[in-house]
Amino acid sequence: MKRIAMMMVLTGCASLSFAQIFDMGSNLEHRTLDLTGSQSVAIPTVVYSALPGPYSAFAARTGSLGIEDYTSTATSPFGLNSMQFVGGVTAVGGQLRFDFLDSSGSAVSSFTSTFGTAGNFVWTISGIAPLNITLPTSGRLRITALNGVTGQWFLASAAPTIGTNDPSFGGATGFNHRYQLEAVPEPATMTALGLGIAAMLRRRKAAKK
Repeated sequence: MKRIAMMMVLTGCASLSFAQIFDMGSNLEHRTLDLTGSQSVAIPTVVYSALPGPYSAFAARTGSLGIEDYTSTATSPFGLNSMQFVGGVTAVGGQLRFDFLDSSGSAVSSFTSTFGTAGNFVWTISGIAPLNITLPTSGRLRITALNGVTGQWFLASAAPTIGTNDPSFGGATGFNHRYQLEAVPEPATMTALGLGIAAMLRRRKAAKK
């Protein structure tokens, strides 16, 4: 990718021992990675979102790609339905592990994804619900590149658009890692969605008569 600008920052974090952050622009393609091989009909509820660019990133590396905190808009622990993050791996078949921690840093849950496309994109990871991952209302996400493959997790200076975070957390002062958490819909939402689909099907049948 073309390097547009370079700035010096203090990481304040041993695992991110880089002094340079590169501006990556904001015109990234969107890609979907489905963990279960099937898409859910249910529409997830976005409880934390920090996706907009323009993006910046540390140089690609293996191991820890960073850690970021979140405070969701959920009123109680929520099931993770799907998520988005901005970044990727530098080799086809590269793996990233997504570790979720509580606000004290204790492990909550994790999953590993294999990426069939090399390069940086806005990734949507769907099909997480069957893994039964329940997250606290406030916590942290850490992404790690595995098996020697290098990867990136993009940052930006924009604040979250849904929920909040601590802009001084994560080792890159003034920057926030880009990701979004989407909760499994509440039963009431599922029921309303089902009724809406049923009504739509009835209208289609009536129109054919």
